[in-house]
Formats: sequence, structure tokens, C-alpha cells
Amino acid sequence: MYCPKCYQKITENYNFCTQCGASLSDLKKIETPEPSGGNFWFGVLSFLEPIVGFIFFGMWKKKRPKRAKVCGINAIVSAALALLLGIVFGVMFWQKISKYIVPTRNGAVKIVQYAQDAEICYDGQTNALIAWKEKKVTVYESGTKRVWFTYDFKQTVTAADAYNGVLAVGFSNLQTQTGEIVLYDLTTGQKSVSFKTEIAVSEMVVTDGKLVYCDDDQWCQIWAYDFNTRQTSTVMNSIYVPALAINHEDRILYAVERYISSCRLYYISLDTFSAVSHTEFGEYQYNAHGVYFDGKNTHAFGCTFDGITGEKISETGLSVTVKDEDSLYWRALYHNDFYELWDTEDGETVVYDLAKKRVVAKLGIEIEKVYPLLSGDLLAVCDGGKVAIIEMGKIV
Repeated sequence: MYCPKCYQKITENYNFCTQCGASLSDLKKIETPEPSGGNFWFGVLSFLEPIVGFIFFGMWKKKRPKRAKVCGINAIVSAALALLLGIVFGVMFWQKISKYIVPTRNGAVKIVQYAQDAEICYDGQTNALIAWKEKKVTVYESGTKRVWFTYDFKQTVTAADAYNGVLAVGFSNLQTQTGEIVLYDLTTGQKSVSFKTEIAVSEMVVTDGKLVYCDDDQWCQIWAYDFNTRQTSTVMNSIYVPALAINHEDRILYAVERYISSCRLYYISLDTFSAVSHTEFGEYQYNAHGVYFDGKNTHAFGCTFDGITGEKISETGLSVTVKDEDSLYWRALYHNDFYELWDTEDGETVVYDLAKKRVVAKLGIEIEKVYPLLSGDLLAVCDGGKVAIIEMGKIV
């Protein structure tokens, strides 16, 4: 240090200046300036790791305030930018998924397991839910799981359907390529009639007064059984690996001929058995489902047709244009004036609002078939013996 009077350099241990004798008791020591080297890189590290920057700030705020300031500012800027980017990407992500409103929090979708790995159909007139697996058929009261009737057979059930209080159960003899069909009255549980068939029964649909059935063989026949006359007759003489669906209200049978490279759709009158053939379409081996009627349109292996005229509406499986590259919607399961239920390729079922022109709900389940209920809700048959009651009022 130096004497404040004569500016002579003196040793720190002296109380008086050795040159002029001035007192040194009030002399302020001259501090060594804080080194500035390394502050830039500590600032970079604080920006990349804000938590480390805040630790540096706490360590050096007294001993090295300049370095502490650099670290603190960079840590604050980095944390603010991370928060801002999180908000921006969070908003973008929410906008992306906000069209999928999973409704289970409102109890809109109630799933019930009936018979494990069973196939299921439903009769709206009697509110009976029919599950069949191997050699057993069980009839439940829908919604309560209360068993109404149980039928045990000596042979495996290969097809079943129910409509307006009539249950039809079909069997196949693979050795003789013949079969048998048994009809039951769902109001009493009693067998009404049984008859042998000239073909193995693998596809079956029931409607008012008639039962239509067929094999799944190459160039087979489609047959019809009349409930009044108890006679069988041929609907089509030769069809290649058919799949069947039915429009009860308009009394139209839809039959798809499934070639390896394409399909052909037939509209068949259930009163006259006259068939109208439509042009070939699609490549069925790339689609999991066969023909399905959603209440308005017919869906057959990825294409959509008008349910009355047979005019092809689209090749996407839907009657509307969907601008969504993330999911491929390809079949409508149910239609009314307000919304549609769509089956997607990724194994989901979504609700499409026809007025809003967008998907408004993602149900979180994979549905095979839909039955409308009198209450306005839907009974959906899922895979593996499960049934879901969908309360549409809680969704849309």
C-alpha cells in the first residue's frame, strides 16, 4: 500500500509512514480488481443448464459478483425461453389432440364383458344379447347380464343372428359340406323349427319373415328360408366366397363376391330375389372387414356405396372428405342425421359430427358392429365378448 500523504510505498504492518511519519490507521487498502477471464464460458454453461447457472450465482454473488451476474442472467433467459417454448408446443399439441375428447370421464362409454372370446349379436325387440362360443349359446338380458336361456349343442356353432324375437343358430359339417339351422323364439326360449341345409353354414342374416344363409366357399350358393312356408329357395346360384349384410327397412340384401384381386357387390331384393350387380372394386385382401350397412350407406372392403342405389360414393370407406393425414378413417359403423361412428385403421372408433365437420370424440374402443337402442344410445359389439353401451347424449 501507499502513504496517502507522501505516496511512499510502505509495508502493511506499519502504523506510521517511515518517510513522513503520517498515521496510517485510516488508510483504505486498495483491493485487487476481480479477474474477468472465463465469465463468457460460465455464461454459456449457465444458458445451456439453467440449474447450474443458478448454483453458480449463489456461489459467486459475493466473491465474484460480475461472474455471478453473468451466470444468473443467462440462467434466467434460458429458463424463460424453455417456459415459452413449452407453452407454444403445449398449445400446438393440444390443438392437435383437442378434437379427440375421450368421454369416459363422463361415463359415456360403459363396457361389459359377457362371455370371454365369444361372438355376439343383439335383438332390439326383446333386448336380448346372444353370445356364442364353440358348442354353447347363451342369451342374456342386455345391460344386466342376467341369463335368460342357455343352449348346449353337440356340434360347434358356426353362425348366428337375431332379429325381431327370432334367433337363428347355424352349424357346419366340414366332412359332408352340409349343415343345420335351428330357430328359437326369444320370448319363450323354445325351439320353433330346425332343418338340414345343403351347404355348410358360415354366413347368416335374419330379417322379417326370412333367413338368408350361405357358405364361404368358392362359387357357392346363397339360400333363403321362408318362416311362413318353411321352404328354402336359392337366392344366387354361384357366388365367389360371399360376405353378407342386410338393410332391414328397405329389405335389401348386400352380398359381396370376394375375388383375390377385387370384389363385386350385389344388391338383392328380399321380396323378389332379383339381384343388381355393381362394378368390381377394391382389393379385399388389404381390408379386415367385409360388407356392412350403417343405416344409410353400404361399406364393402374399403369402399362406400349408397345403400339404395348402389352408387359408389367414395373409395375411402366414408361418405365425407376427411382432411387428416394422421389417421386413416375407412369405414362408418353407424349413421344418423347428426353424427357418424367411424372405425379407423389404427383400431379406434371415433365420433364424427356432421354439422361441425370434424371428429368430436375418441371412444378408446374397437367396435365390430353397432345396434341403435330406443333410448337413442348405441349398443356396440366389441372384440372378445365385450359389449359397450354408448350414451351419445354425453358425447355430442
